[in-house]
Amino acid sequence: MRTYLSTMHDIGAETWIMHGSLLGWWWNRKIMPWDSDVDVQMSERSMEFLANYYNMTVHHYRISGTKDGRNYLLEVNPHYKDGSTTDTLNVIDARWIDMETGLFIDITTLRRDLTAEAMGIKGHMMCKDRHHYLEKDIFPLRDSVFEDMPVKIPYAYTELLEEEYGPKSLTKTDFEHHHFDNKKLEWVPMKVEMKNFGSDDAPHRGIRPIRLGGSSNSGSSRDAHEVMHTLLVAPSTHDSQQDGM
Repeated sequence: MRTYLSTMHDIGAETWIMHGSLLGWWWNRKIMPWDSDVDVQMSERSMEFLANYYNMTVHHYRISGTKDGRNYLLEVNPHYKDGSTTDTLNVIDARWIDMETGLFIDITTLRRDLTAEAMGIKGHMMCKDRHHYLEKDIFPLRDSVFEDMPVKIPYAYTELLEEEYGPKSLTKTDFEHHHFDNKKLEWVPMKVEMKNFGSDDAPHRGIRPIRLGGSSNSGSSRDAHEVMHTLLVAPSTHDSQQDGM
């Protein structure tokens, strides 16, 4: 993730985190321990810029713990200009690929919703993965930090997260066998305690998660995060609407 953000920043491509990555950002500015991928979007203009000048380029990074560093390939899908949602094999517009491990980051393009525009509805946007947005909810982008790197996030991040995952996703501190420790600001694994039950009990009923440290009082979770966001989030000075995306 850091190599991707660093490269996009260096070459001037406009990108931001979304979906599960944005939810991880909400909690502690990090990828959630159980999240298996990274979710990023990019403006149409920036995707075209990558296709024209950086497609199939290799970027080398010296990484702690590796002898010779790592190479990363930026690959743009030749079908990136096709905004159709029916071609399910080409939903992803580009990828940032670790050439040693094969792990990659999927990059999707945020584009104008031409169907809505044809109906006279302005300000609607979409991705080929069938996610739809209002332009005013995305732009202007805000500047923040994610995985200790500068990052951009959508303007109405709270509303977008609540719409996609529900309001409880911003306050529920027990999830995927982890508990969020508000003091440490991190997701702590929950110990699984086994108990003996009669033979009539289903196997999963004998498992009870136990928190490993941290307070069990999560009543102020939402308030604490609102304060943290006020301190660490600022609107970007760059407005994509004026740049024509």
